[in-house]
Amino acid sequence: MEEKFCWRKLSLTTKIAAFMTVFLLSAGTILLKFTTGQTWLEAWFQSVIARTAGFASYPLSAFSNGALLVFIVLMFIGASPNSTGGGIKTTTAFVIGLKAISSSTAHDEDSCFFRKVPNLVFTQAFTVLFYGLMVVFIATFLICVAESHLALSDVLTEVVSAFATVGSSTGITASLQPVSRVILIVVMFTGRLGPVTIANLLVTSRAHSASFTEENVLIG
Repeated sequence: MEEKFCWRKLSLTTKIAAFMTVFLLSAGTILLKFTTGQTWLEAWFQSVIARTAGFASYPLSAFSNGALLVFIVLMFIGASPNSTGGGIKTTTAFVIGLKAISSSTAHDEDSCFFRKVPNLVFTQAFTVLFYGLMVVFIATFLICVAESHLALSDVLTEVVSAFATVGSSTGITASLQPVSRVILIVVMFTGRLGPVTIANLLVTSRAHSASFTEENVLIG
């Protein structure tokens, strides 16, 4: 007798990954549809490949600035954990969004799908986001200096594509200088292994024997 599908038996990671996959595919499809003039199927396909692999069914060089921004965000978020895809991962983006929303409400419970998320997970997520943004910023800055004739949008797309190991490009890869290509190679390795490794090393390291006095910091 076949067992019926039960949503409740799935782990919290699986639920978040499934939710984010549907959300990103839907949101990406709608935004790309109205910013590129593609058909719904073409927009959906672009939304898929932005977080998995860089198939070139529609040239990114023909994208509007708005569409390119959507594509960059999708690439930066990337795939789900334990996959071959890059990016900061769907669960990381979800946890960061959850913390931002829950901190803005009267009841800061940090819970979803009837489960409470540990504080350590939030720390890891923000660490991954911070180092991911730093890698993208530094690499983009260095390439912009070396390739001053290129547009910022083209360079940013190239760097985020390398960071998320997507493989998409606006067509500038072949014209890059050797130093820029080396930077992209370093970004690819860092994006695939660096952020998660750094987060685990920093967050789960042994606690210090001494601690400082706690003091509040004004934010925003």
